[in-house]
Amino acid sequence: VGPCACCRPSLSSSGLCMALCGCSTDHCPWVGNCIGRRNYRYFVTFVLLVTVLTAMVLATSVAVVVQHVLDEHQLDLATVTQYPVASALCLFTFLMLWSLTSLCAYHLYLISIGQTTNEMVRRVYQDRYN
Repeated sequence: VGPCACCRPSLSSSGLCMALCGCSTDHCPWVGNCIGRRNYRYFVTFVLLVTVLTAMVLATSVAVVVQHVLDEHQLDLATVTQYPVASALCLFTFLMLWSLTSLCAYHLYLISIGQTTNEMVRRVYQDRYN
C-alpha cells in the first residue's frame, strides 16, 4: 500500500503529505512537510535551534555596533550610518528573534497542555480536559 492509498486522518488539515497518515496535524510551508506525531520533536528542535542561532547573530551584531560606538566615542546617527549592514542586521535579527521566541513559546505551551496546533485553533478541548 503506497502513500496515496492511505486514508486521510481525522486531525489532518493537509492532504499534501500522505506518507504521515495517522500522524499528520498541519502542513508547515517553511520546512516543506507536514508536522505530526512522528516528526514534531524534530520540528520543535529545529525552531529552538533557529531561535538560539538568531539570538547569537543578534548578540554578535550588537557587539559590533557597540564596539564601533565605543571606538568613535560618540553615539549619533552618523556612527550608525557608517555601519549600515551591522545596524540593519541588528534590527532584522531583533524582529526575527521576537517572532521566533513567540513561536517557541507557543509550541512549548502546546507540548505542556498535550494538544496539537489544530486542536488548539479549533478549540477541541475548550470546555473539557485533554
